[in-house]
Amino acid sequence: MAGTSPQLKNDCKACERGVFTCTGCKSNFCKPHFIEHRQQLSVEFDHLIYDYDSLQQQLLVEQPTSTAEKILLDNVDKWELEMIKRVRETAERTREIVWQFFKKRNENISEQLQSLSSVLRTAKNDENYVESTLEKWKQQIIEMKETVEKHISTVHINIDTSGSDQIYWEEMIKVKQQSEISKRVLTLGKERFQSTLGNVCLREDGLIAEGREAWWSDVRGSNLYRSGIHQIHLKVEKLCTKDIMVGIISSKVPMNRCSYAFEGSYGWHLQGKSIYRNGILTTICYDADVIEDDEFILTINCTQQNISLLNKRTNRQSQIPIVLQTTPFPWQLRLNLCDLGSCVRIIE
Repeated sequence: MAGTSPQLKNDCKACERGVFTCTGCKSNFCKPHFIEHRQQLSVEFDHLIYDYDSLQQQLLVEQPTSTAEKILLDNVDKWELEMIKRVRETAERTREIVWQFFKKRNENISEQLQSLSSVLRTAKNDENYVESTLEKWKQQIIEMKETVEKHISTVHINIDTSGSDQIYWEEMIKVKQQSEISKRVLTLGKERFQSTLGNVCLREDGLIAEGREAWWSDVRGSNLYRSGIHQIHLKVEKLCTKDIMVGIISSKVPMNRCSYAFEGSYGWHLQGKSIYRNGILTTICYDADVIEDDEFILTINCTQQNISLLNKRTNRQSQIPIVLQTTPFPWQLRLNLCDLGSCVRIIE
């Protein structure tokens, strides 16, 4: 877009006074509104760069070294270790059964031998034996020997591995591409507001966080997000004169009243209409147009490493790419309140 010399015969699009002409949209403006028009185009250009960065980040995520692939390969490694562990435990249990079987057999024979040994020792010391008793003891030894030999020759222990031979290993673990519906949202269990720093009241088992002072507070969720796609349904039950900020933060970042401004923190300043990326205020604008009772859907996409926020009333949505190097997993829900009485609810 470029400006030309003033066109005095035309009216300004905004105020109907002296004008400049925009060669892009062909509209006329006075000088102040012409400058404002240029500034608006600059904001739109920033949005364009933001969308470009988001697309580039998404493409990088889908490269072979992406976190999504690493997570899948880690799952295969975990499955492999679990299978090895189970096989080893089964083999050890089978060894114990075999050992106990032979131990019990030997104990029975040993008891008989010990009993006979005691009788023979006593008889020898007392010289209390004759031909008939010697013959009797000799016969007992022969019978025990035959019992041992018979036991060894007739009793067999078989290790039956036919069950494992029937295992179809190719079917035990599969790689499947999920449909859009099935891969849309995963759940980690019920999300709750759990940890706080500052004067915040948590009510209804952590479903509600209410500010109790006119200064920033830090509220963290109970769940840790490492993989998959997750949605949290939030409702602004009471909106006071100051601020509410919502987003995510790496769980490695310590609690701080101004955690939204820390490295590893991403999210939206709802009333400030601004976005924080890695703790830094950006020039990207997100007008959430928030009012009391508005409901928002916060989507945490660990697979593609981004978060998005949707106002269900206005259908306005914003997405923020996450840089994993500065915001490592696991992530947590983060809420910052800065007013007495501001109240946010998690809708189950």
